[in-house]
Formats: sequence, C-alpha cells, structure tokens
Amino acid sequence: AIARLGASVAPVKDAPHLGEVNTLLFIDDNTLLSGSNSGWTTWDLQKRQTRQAKPVGAPAFIAVRDSERLWIGSAKKLHSIEPLLSASAEPVRSWDSTSDHVNVVANAPGHKRIVFSDGDQKLTVLNAETGKSTGTVELISRPVTASLTSNGRVLAVVTRDGVARHYNLSANGNLEPMWSKRVARSERG
Repeated sequence: AIARLGASVAPVKDAPHLGEVNTLLFIDDNTLLSGSNSGWTTWDLQKRQTRQAKPVGAPAFIAVRDSERLWIGSAKKLHSIEPLLSASAEPVRSWDSTSDHVNVVANAPGHKRIVFSDGDQKLTVLNAETGKSTGTVELISRPVTASLTSNGRVLAVVTRDGVARHYNLSANGNLEPMWSKRVARSERG
C-alpha cells in the first residue's frame, strides 16, 4: 500500500519544501514517526492514518529513540517526547541549540546520554535524566553523523570534510579525543 506521509504543497523555487520528509522512525511495529519541514506526525499503520490532526512542532530533521523517549532534532532545538507512544507527540522537554538545524543526534539506549549538534561545528553531550550539558566538543568541520556505543562510553563522529573522529566519554560526560582518520573524500569542505 502507498500513502502520502506529508501534506501536498506547491514548491517555491529555492525555498524548503514544507511537506518534504527528512526522517522516518518506527516507534513500534504499528507506529511510524514521519518528520518533515513542517513538523512531525505519528502514523497508525494498521489504520493507515495519522494520530495527530496536523504536524507537531517545528521542522524535524532527525529522530532517534531509546526505551523511554523519542528525541527529535529540529530548528534550533532538541526535543524529548515521553512516553514513546504519546498520543499528542508534543515535546515534554526541549533544549536550545545554536545550530539552525539539529540534524545530528546520537544516543546510548539505557545509558541516559544524548549527543546533538549544537552549532555549526560543535556537539554537546546531554544527561537525559538531569537535562544538563556534561560536555562539548568543537570540531574543525560541521558534523554530518554521530554514533554512541551501547555503553555510552565511545563517540564516533564523521564531519563534512570526510574525517571520522573517535572520542572517549568519561563517566561524567567529558569528551577525550582519541584519534581521527579521513574516511571519505569530500569536495564540500
């Protein structure tokens, strides 16, 4: 079956497309989150319909989950939605970011750490329970993706210049650079 995941919007040249989907995430076997430039919506896949009347929030660029909550990277914000199957899908907490587009988010399920883009060339480590920043790292180039190990102690980041960077995270969330290596060529710099 085919279904439209966003509203049909007439495109304007050189402008972001309002219904453009940026991220998809299965919340469970029957629920799909669709994040677009006009917000996010959860879908009941058995009923083939949205659970919200209209998109929630601001543009959604990335969505990740752990056992308790959803994390959504948006315009200048990182949002937390609890519980996972919240009927409204409204954030219960949000954190400001200096990044216009929070499009890099990594989490360590069960370890209460979340890493997100917080500026053009900066990542911030957040303690999900307290909501406090525990560490930051300034990068040479804009991050494009990041991943935490399942124990939340190792962070890998690839930046726009094609370099992978490896950091150890201390128990209190401080980042210690370990090594970096070019893994891809990039003309984008």
